[in-house]
Amino acid sequence: KPGRLNLAEQRQKQVWNYRRVNLSTGGVKGDQLFIEANSGSCRYWQEPCDGCGQYFTPRIRVREGKLGGWHYDKTRAIRKDGSVDYEALAATLYQECPHCGHRMYDDPGERRRRSEQGGYSDPTNPSAASGRETLFIHGASLYNRKMVEIIHERDNALKAASYGDLEPFKIYTQRVECEDGGFWDPEDRPLAGKITVIPTLTKSKDGIPDHDYRLMTIDRQRG
Repeated sequence: KPGRLNLAEQRQKQVWNYRRVNLSTGGVKGDQLFIEANSGSCRYWQEPCDGCGQYFTPRIRVREGKLGGWHYDKTRAIRKDGSVDYEALAATLYQECPHCGHRMYDDPGERRRRSEQGGYSDPTNPSAASGRETLFIHGASLYNRKMVEIIHERDNALKAASYGDLEPFKIYTQRVECEDGGFWDPEDRPLAGKITVIPTLTKSKDGIPDHDYRLMTIDRQRG
């Protein structure tokens, strides 16, 4: 609850040599836990790449224009009725190294081996106070779950979000994906699409070829 984290710290200051460890999944971006976590050293769990040997932070999300993240070919897993064959999807799913692009597939033994060889990065927050450590580990590093199970859970959360229920995606962000602390951003809109503007196109009933949606907006004024 708001204020409890600060209250715990104030109580510990009754002694000069106190130690405090906070273990938690993410809260909401901008809350007291977010501020506390990001004021620390901000060190991230890293593992060695099987290809180049360099250490990297495993991530699920793919960052535009950058290597890394989980990749898969969903087109090969779509059934005739439009549903997803997750067993077929799992065969194409891999973690990409952000350094060299090497592909690491979902072998539980290999994932555990890389984790056992892992460790936390050097501090990434130069302004952190001395002795204030923050350690982040992402869901992509936890080998106790199959990668495809996490993708399936994310797809279900996104499906709920498409109907207006963001709670499952919030839980997925905080407790499953856990990237950069797993803090939920209320402004995060995972289904927001890219707007394509074609100034030379004359508006007609045909619209843009191969369009995904046909939309109409109404600006209703008062008075």
